[in-house]
Amino acid sequence: MIKPTLLFSLFFCFCSFSQQVGFELDFTATYILSKTQDTIKVGFGEEGRYLYTDSKKVAEAMKGALKQFGAADHSDGLLKLLIDLENIEMLMHFKFGKNTIIGNIDLTNFFPKKENGETDKLIAKKTSEEIIILEKSYALHAVYPNQKQEETLTVAFDNDHAVNYNKHFRKIMGMATGNIIDIDVPNGLLVYARDSKENEIIRLLAIDERPKKGLLNLDLTFQELKQ
Repeated sequence: MIKPTLLFSLFFCFCSFSQQVGFELDFTATYILSKTQDTIKVGFGEEGRYLYTDSKKVAEAMKGALKQFGAADHSDGLLKLLIDLENIEMLMHFKFGKNTIIGNIDLTNFFPKKENGETDKLIAKKTSEEIIILEKSYALHAVYPNQKQEETLTVAFDNDHAVNYNKHFRKIMGMATGNIIDIDVPNGLLVYARDSKENEIIRLLAIDERPKKGLLNLDLTFQELKQ
């Protein structure tokens, strides 16, 4: 049974839903999560403004929230997510059995409202190391917050596939931390990352270069009948 509090929350999250939402994806990257060996696909549009996924791993991660809709017993469920990092919104299309749920969710509702007024900077410094991913050599960068250098990640970027982190990621990261975020890293697709203990986190498996165009149109209208 769906709880009244859930319905109340959904009303305020979904009420901004627009009748028609269009977007374009420039390419789609397939990654492997090294710890679990799961794969995940992420589509990128407008240099990272739009992020799209329909990967089952993401649906599993959201299982706790989705079971409120009675989805726990539906292994055939399909979840599609489009995140707009400019407007901090997430378009959700969830289908299981005979049920379809569509919503445009204002993600600012899920972040703390307070701002600390402090400035954090995410810094990338090129190292002397390189790594081969998909038969191509990439320079490795040490990426870390300016105040927590012990949290260094070793990361590689593909400059041939533009992703502008400072333009599109700083707003949502600032909301998550309550600080002003400045991101000074190469503007390219993430292809590899490992943590400070040398444990691999993620690695690129493939890139689908085919651009895609998406459109969602949902409009409930009424027509007066002649009497």
